[in-house]
Amino acid sequence: MSIFKIVILVCNIIVLIPSLYFGLFFILLFLKKTKDGKFIKKKKHNKFLILIAARNEEMVIGHLIDSVNMQKYNRKFYDICVLPNNCSDKTKEIAKEKKAIIVDIDFNPKTKGEVLNYAFDYFKNNQEYDAYVIVDADNVLDPLFLKHIDDKLNQGYKIVQGFRDTKNLYENAITGSYGLFFLLQNLFIYEPRSRINQSIGINGTGYAILKSLVDKINYRAKTSTEDIELTCICALEKEKIGYEKKAIFYDEQVTNFNISMIQRKRWIQGSMQVLKLNIKKLIKSWLYFQAIDEIFALIFPIDQAIAFLLLLLSYFFIKVPYIILGIIIGYFGEVIVALFLTIYFKKNIKKMLKAIFFFPIFHLSWIPIYIYSCFNSKNNWEEIKHTKARNIQEVLND
Repeated sequence: MSIFKIVILVCNIIVLIPSLYFGLFFILLFLKKTKDGKFIKKKKHNKFLILIAARNEEMVIGHLIDSVNMQKYNRKFYDICVLPNNCSDKTKEIAKEKKAIIVDIDFNPKTKGEVLNYAFDYFKNNQEYDAYVIVDADNVLDPLFLKHIDDKLNQGYKIVQGFRDTKNLYENAITGSYGLFFLLQNLFIYEPRSRINQSIGINGTGYAILKSLVDKINYRAKTSTEDIELTCICALEKEKIGYEKKAIFYDEQVTNFNISMIQRKRWIQGSMQVLKLNIKKLIKSWLYFQAIDEIFALIFPIDQAIAFLLLLLSYFFIKVPYIILGIIIGYFGEVIVALFLTIYFKKNIKKMLKAIFFFPIFHLSWIPIYIYSCFNSKNNWEEIKHTKARNIQEVLND
């Protein structure tokens, strides 16, 4: 074997380490059962302030507010606050009609993080609320969402992530693939960590954080992915993020592939921003599991980009029939995973067929995003329009 081949082989083994690391947690799904946490001695009903950053969301904001008002949680223990920004439609008027608190933003924010920063400053001296619940305007909440979030907070967690499902799962192959992607995260990333009482990551929306923690760490987002940034800060602060799979919320997914690429590019570029800001601090804390986990999560896009490039180099030494065989095995392996997720989470197989067979392509489409974002972490925010006006009952009836 030539030195060049040996180098390629060694490099391939090295870049497999993060994938093997995440893969090991899959075993926990079969080895360790979920245990309900014990409540802290003085169980209380937290009073929540639901924060909704909204930019031109007239099509969906009403259904979100309705789903919040339908919560099976004492109405006196939560308020709804809409933060309209850069709006040119009737978002604010609809929110007012629905009796939400309106906090106008007095500047032109470019990111959701900037809007949340404003809200945290605005309510900093307000002692009425115990926790913030962060949801996006295109979400709808399961009627038991707040109850289960409250239960998890009463197990001693200061920040809790809910279960992310998809509002328009069956619309087309792209929305279905998004849905499968988030179901995969829930089952293979969040559930195993939860079973060993370890921290998970914030997943964009559908989470609660105690106001006391926000004030203590003076959390203010600096990047375009405030969720990943908050996950990193929690790792550095050794503050475990709890996972409550019973607290279900439904998120709208984009229907156009080009827009999907733009959206996911923004997510990965934001992840690169968080990596640059915090990698040195995380390395200093590497003996702590949460910091190690976050390092692997943040370097994963870089690792996958390198792995793909090495794979292309490796193909020069492999005969064409084996390459074709490898592609076929890889494709149908992903299809099997997609089918397993569909069955496991009791989704409609017939309605999901297009998504199941498209999922390997959707998964592969992350690679050019990873490669591009490794060299360009600056992004220009582009509006993703939400138009799926579906109420919670329609979603639950799917």
